[in-house]
Amino acid sequence: MKNIFFLACIIFTLFLSIGTKQCEAQTNSLKYLGNAFVKIKTFEGKIVYIDPYAVSDLDSADIVLITHEHSDHNDLTRVTQKTGCQVIRAANAIKDSVYQNFVIGNIKIKAVAAYDKKWHPKFTGVGYVVEFDGIKVYHAGGTKKVPEMADLANQNITYALLPMTSGPENMTEAAAMIQAKHDIPIHSKVSLDLSIDTARIGRFASPHKLIVLPNQTIELTHDTTSSAVRILCPAEEKLTNKQY
Repeated sequence: MKNIFFLACIIFTLFLSIGTKQCEAQTNSLKYLGNAFVKIKTFEGKIVYIDPYAVSDLDSADIVLITHEHSDHNDLTRVTQKTGCQVIRAANAIKDSVYQNFVIGNIKIKAVAAYDKKWHPKFTGVGYVVEFDGIKVYHAGGTKKVPEMADLANQNITYALLPMTSGPENMTEAAAMIQAKHDIPIHSKVSLDLSIDTARIGRFASPHKLIVLPNQTIELTHDTTSSAVRILCPAEEKLTNKQY
């Protein structure tokens, strides 16, 4: 019986592993893990985690990006790091008030301004533009709409991840400045569970709004219409990917 049980455990583990690989293999993808925590997986299999918090993921990181030092954005215990993993924090990304650029293999990372008057003083945090395979993913970190966002309009951002805790109306204005192909509302509340504030997301009025649910994985492409977005792994919650 022990051998049968052991064999069943192995088969079940392999099944889960294969399912995950089928979700994310051989494509560029983004998994939303809740709050401001996201995973980017490139076509060549490189893993970039941004702002880990509250939950853990199965993959091991090549790069970890921390936008700022608030506890709900920088829990590195949630991420397994590969040998040689590079962790970039705001302290690394800002030198003498100048936002830095990084090139790690085939991935380009550009730090950009992220701040507000109350919770995120200027030069204590950053946003990141992560570029790979011609795709640009902008993670805004902790920020309100700031004048520097106008510079992003010329950078052909594919996906903008915008924090709803900064105010959905404010982020609607920010999205209009950034002009990304897709605007994904994240960080709709601060909590340890994988839930979203649908009312707050509903007030986010970008015409390019794309809802990605916690635990959901989408394919990253150059498509310009949200209806063309391919869901690779469905969310665990009993919710659907729709416009709220």
